Amino acid sequence: FGYPWSIPFEFPLYQWLVAQASHVTSLDIEPVARLLSVMFFGGTLAFGAATLRRVFASYNPAAITFAFVVVSCAMVVNLYWIHQVSIETLATLFGAAWLYFVAEAVLSERVAFIPLALFSGVLGALVKSPTMVPYFILGTILVVSRIYLLVSSKDRKQFTLLRTVFYGALSMAFLVPIIAAKLWTDFADGVKNQSALGSWLSLDSPALKGFNYG
Repeated sequence: FGYPWSIPFEFPLYQWLVAQASHVTSLDIEPVARLLSVMFFGGTLAFGAATLRRVFASYNPAAITFAFVVVSCAMVVNLYWIHQVSIETLATLFGAAWLYFVAEAVLSERVAFIPLALFSGVLGALVKSPTMVPYFILGTILVVSRIYLLVSSKDRKQFTLLRTVFYGALSMAFLVPIIAAKLWTDFADGVKNQSALGSWLSLDSPALKGFNYG
């Protein structure tokens, strides 16, 4: 509603994209938002399938990715939410993209994937940081497993100084999104506390801790 009634929560990237698409197409906001949600779900499936093909390259990846797509499209919860006006569809897209770029970086050891992972991770954390948590857990398992294999191998010289620098740079794809989410949350809390309605209702993050986490 504008000052002094602003009560921001997540970074409004989804809302901005919907508004821009509605303006360009001259269509109503609701059908445009639903269409974008379906498109974001399709992108999530594409990144998820690509990640599975990369990680399970030696375990019949075609069958695995086919099963992933079929199960994802057959799940009732997905069929319901993919056409809703919901920021989670965009957050899951960025989460799936982040996991794919991390997997590519780890398995190919190419630095070019690190900034892509960092960029998608920051956007995902800003749009909906809790949605990124499962992706971060999977990414951590992948990175730790790879490092463990290198360190525990017979030829420990495989873990060279260059690889140490590489994984240090890759850690930024984990840390920077967390920092970005923290900065945005602090900013949003500050705006809410300056809002007449927000301060009265106590809608900042500390006050909502019980609601958010149970």
